[in-house]
Amino acid sequence: MTTADQCEVQAFLAVQGFSQSDASRRKLAGGGRHEVYLVEEGERKAVLKLHAPPRGTGTLDSFEHELRCHRFLAAHLPEHVPALLGSDSSSRALLFEWVEGTRPCAEQIDLALVGKMASFLIAANRPELRVRAAEADIPFASEHGFSSWHHLRNAQQRITALLATSGEDPNAREMRDFVRDELSSSLQVWQSRCHTQRLDDPTSQVFSPSDFGFHNVLLRGDGRCSFLDFEHAGWDDPAKLVADFILQPDFVLAPALTASFAEELVRSGCFGHSLLGAVHSLLPVQAVKWTCIVLNPFLAPSPEAAALGFRLEKAKVYWQKVRSL
Repeated sequence: MTTADQCEVQAFLAVQGFSQSDASRRKLAGGGRHEVYLVEEGERKAVLKLHAPPRGTGTLDSFEHELRCHRFLAAHLPEHVPALLGSDSSSRALLFEWVEGTRPCAEQIDLALVGKMASFLIAANRPELRVRAAEADIPFASEHGFSSWHHLRNAQQRITALLATSGEDPNAREMRDFVRDELSSSLQVWQSRCHTQRLDDPTSQVFSPSDFGFHNVLLRGDGRCSFLDFEHAGWDDPAKLVADFILQPDFVLAPALTASFAEELVRSGCFGHSLLGAVHSLLPVQAVKWTCIVLNPFLAPSPEAAALGFRLEKAKVYWQKVRSL
C-alpha cells in the first residue's frame, strides 16, 4: 500500500471514530487479493477490508459488488451478517462490525450447523426479499450461469487458462498433464452423456452468497452464525449454489449432510422441486471447476515452485475425493 493509500485509509478511519494516534491495525488471515485488518482503539474493534483494484477493464468491481450485497443483507437480515459501519470508494475500504466468534472445524460440521447454513439461504430467498433484491438492483453473482451450457463454459475457460501456462518446470508440466488427462477428459465425458439434453435450457434464479461455505461463517458464543464475504454474491442458479457448497475444497460435505442440506432447501419451496436432480447433474462440472481453482497459483506471474508442488498435490487429492460424487 502506498503512502497516499495509507493516508486515505487513515482519513476514512478517522471519520469512523478511530484516531490516528491511538488506533492499531493488525492484518488478518484470508481475504484473497484483498487486505483484511482488525482495527482496535481501546475496547472498540472493527474489521477493515481494503479491496484491490479490478483486474482489468470490464471485470467485476469487487468493492461495489460487496458493498451493494452486504448493505442489502445487513438491512434485511441483520441477525445473519456483521453490521456495515462505513465505506469509502476512494480507498476502496469497507468497515464492518467486529464479531466475536470462531470458524468451524471439521468436528463441528454436523446436521445442526448445516441446518443453520440452509436457514440463512432460505431467509435470503423468501419471496418478499427476492422482490426487494430485484428492486435494489442486486447484481449477478461471479461466474453466474443460468444453464448447463454456461457452467460448462466457465469450467472450460479455467481449463484453457491452465493449459495455456508456459512454465516448463516439472510441476507445471505435470499440472498440464493432469488438467488435460483428468479434468478436460471428465468434462468431455459429461458432455457426451448429456447429448440428449438441451444444455441451454434456462434455470431459475436465486440470491446466492456465491463463495458460500464454512470458511466464510463465524460461530458465535450464543449459537448463532454470522456470514461473511459477499464480494461474489448475487443472482445465480440454485443448483450451482448447492453444488459449490458441497464441493468447497477445505470442507467437502459428507453425503448424509448433503442430503439434509438439499432436502431442507427443497422443503422451503424457495429453490424449486427439481433442485436435487439438477444438483446431481451439475456436480461433475463444478468438481472440475473447483479443482481448477485449487490450481490457481499456476496462473500467477511468478509462482514459487514449492507452493506449486503443494497445490498440485492438493488438487489431485481433492479430485480423487470429488470426482465420483
